[in-house]
Amino acid sequence: MDESDLGLESNRTMQDQWYSLAVRSIKTSFQDILKTYDMESEKLAATRYPPA
Repeated sequence: MDESDLGLESNRTMQDQWYSLAVRSIKTSFQDILKTYDMESEKLAATRYPPA
């Protein structure tokens, strides 16, 4: 095992970290969008159909 193998290996782990980070941030932002959408639609429903 020489230095070039080592370099490739560390590069791959860096890419994996970036990939998982990107996936995680996409998931969280998507969940935030869904939460906001739910809250807005609840507000809309409350104004359109006031509780009796």
